[in-house]
Amino acid sequence: MKNIAMMFLFIFLFFACERSSPVDDIDRIKGDYKAIVFEEPGQLYGGVDILANGGSLTARLFQNFYVEGYILIPEDIGSNYAPIDTTYMGTFILAGDSIQFKNTSTPLDHLSPFFINGSLLVSKDRRGRGPGFMILEKQ
Repeated sequence: MKNIAMMFLFIFLFFACERSSPVDDIDRIKGDYKAIVFEEPGQLYGGVDILANGGSLTARLFQNFYVEGYILIPEDIGSNYAPIDTTYMGTFILAGDSIQFKNTSTPLDHLSPFFINGSLLVSKDRRGRGPGFMILEKQ
């Protein structure tokens, strides 16, 4: 009787703790994104709003954990990031409700992990101590 109760408890816990499959998770987040917030500490007090200064960043997340997009950080805006105007590509890792971007050679790598919040990918807020803050919105 004790063994049956233990087996029932094990089966219950196994199914209660089951998460959605990686395929379901990737289907939930794949698609096109655009930065709606892109800030960093900058060279002067008060930080730099990259978007307000003419910058942009887009990202397309694919089923195979590949990301590509476009980034523009204009010159002479006081950014700590080097000016850039290019397309990029890289990979990402999906772990639960967060995404870690890798090998993009963009601030996406430095601002990772991003947390999934509905149709938004939100970086950890590091404006005061580190590389900044970004929110990507699914289009």
